[in-house]
Amino acid sequence: KQWYQRRVAITAGDENNKTENFDTAMKTKQKLLVLLTETPETLQSMNISDMMNVLVAHIQPNSVYTDATGREYKSPAMISVTTKMAVLQWILMLHTHVPVKINVHYDTIFPAVIATLSDVNDEVVLFSIKLLSSLCIQHNERDQTNFESFMESLVTLFKEDEKLLEKRCSFIIQALCQHIDCEKVFCTLASILGKKEEVGFTALVVQYLNWILLTSTSLLPLRQT
Repeated sequence: KQWYQRRVAITAGDENNKTENFDTAMKTKQKLLVLLTETPETLQSMNISDMMNVLVAHIQPNSVYTDATGREYKSPAMISVTTKMAVLQWILMLHTHVPVKINVHYDTIFPAVIATLSDVNDEVVLFSIKLLSSLCIQHNERDQTNFESFMESLVTLFKEDEKLLEKRCSFIIQALCQHIDCEKVFCTLASILGKKEEVGFTALVVQYLNWILLTSTSLLPLRQT
């Protein structure tokens, strides 16, 4: 258990050191993903808390975490794209097959994945959006609460990082609309922005949203409503 938690999910992502260990770990990771998805009873019986500590830490540089024995480790200062993708894939797989177990760790997972939206790699951002959308759409009473929390966090991220707003707002919003109804996305953002006191920031975000709405071909159905 400890071996695949640390070695497969994490060491497999060291794309800058593609040794025999790297290749072995990558192959093992894929086999484990297939095995676990084909044997759901295994996932149901697993205690995933220790695994989540390891996974979440490895999309957050310099994070301190503990394994099942209580031993402390620290995630790297520079985390490779492959590692981030491996972590996001594991979390999505777990959420798909054992959502109740993942929901227990929602408050830990959510902010860590939100932070990856500022990653410079498009693949990481797109998969993070896919995962966040999955976390927000569970067809239960937490659905709307989770989604609103996601949108609030996204607005905060844009406010704290003006370059992200300028360079990636369109990319993020359009990708999000591939997973969640675009009308719901825009209406929720409008509701959140309407409560903000920072007039200048709000006006800037509205300007970007209007531009996305008017120019994106994928949002044509929303423009016609």
